[in-house]
Amino acid sequence: MDDISPLEQLSEEILYSPAYLFDIRPATVFNLFSHKGNLGHKVFVAPNPPFGAMISYFIREDAKDIRIIIKDAEGHILRELKGAKEAGINMGIWNMRYSVTDTGGAEQQSRYFRASGPFALPGEYQVVLNVGDQEMVKSVRIEGDPRVEVAFDERKKKQDTLLRIHSHFPLIAAVQRRSGKISKEISVVKRALKNAADVRKILLGDRSLGWRGMAYSVRGRLFMLSRSLSGFTGAPSERQILQLDRASTELNDLIQRMNRVIEEEIPELNRLLNENNVPHLFAGEPIKK
Repeated sequence: MDDISPLEQLSEEILYSPAYLFDIRPATVFNLFSHKGNLGHKVFVAPNPPFGAMISYFIREDAKDIRIIIKDAEGHILRELKGAKEAGINMGIWNMRYSVTDTGGAEQQSRYFRASGPFALPGEYQVVLNVGDQEMVKSVRIEGDPRVEVAFDERKKKQDTLLRIHSHFPLIAAVQRRSGKISKEISVVKRALKNAADVRKILLGDRSLGWRGMAYSVRGRLFMLSRSLSGFTGAPSERQILQLDRASTELNDLIQRMNRVIEEEIPELNRLLNENNVPHLFAGEPIKK
C-alpha cells in the first residue's frame, strides 16, 4: 500500500500488453536523522515506506532479464538496477543515489567503509525500463527535503565534491588489487625460500651455534652414529638402531618437503616470475630415494 498508483493506472490494454512502465510519483531526498532519541518511552514505530523512487512496471510473462536505467537530463547514466522478472506488477526502488564506484571490496570488510554514491540533485530524471527488446521511458522528479532550505548552488557544490571523492575510489581499488597481487607473489617467494631454508637448517644444523648447532641436525646425528659404530667391534645397540630409525624418518620428511618446494612452489614462483618478465629459478629434478 506504499504506492497504489499502479492499480489506479491499470487498464485492460495494459494487462494485454507484453510490458508497461507506470507513471512514477515524485521522490524526496530526506535528511535522515536518528529518531529514537526523541520518541519517549515505548513508542510504537512502524516501518517506513521504501526510501527512494518507487518504479512500478507490469510484465505479462516471466522475463529473462529486466533492467532499469536512470539517466539525467543530458542522458548520462546515473544508475542501473536489476528488476524482478516474475509476471505481474513489480516494483524497483532507486534510492536516488549515483552508482557505487569500485572500492576494492572495502564495503564487505567493515560497515564504516560501505560506499554509497552521492544523492542526485533535485530535478527531472529519466527512468528507462528494458524488457527484452522493448524499451519504455518515463520521467521522475527528485525533490529536496522540504524541511531544510538549501540553495541549489550549495547542493551542486556539495555533490561535485562528493563525486570528486568517489572518483578516487577506483584508483584506490586499482592500487589495492595490484599491491595484493604483488604481496601474493612475494608470499610465494617467501614461502619457497623459507621452506628450503627450514629443510636445510634441520638437515645440516645451525652453523652460527657452532659444533652443537650442527651436531643435533639430521646429518650430524647420522655422522656421529656412523663414527660411533665404526669405532666399535660389536653389533649396534637397540638405542643406536632407534636413533637411526628416527633420523631416517626425519630425512624422509625433509625429502618430501624439499620435493614440494621443487615440484610445486618453485614452478608457481616461476609462473609469477614469467608474468613479470623475470628470469626463472631452476631447482633441479625431484629427489628420489
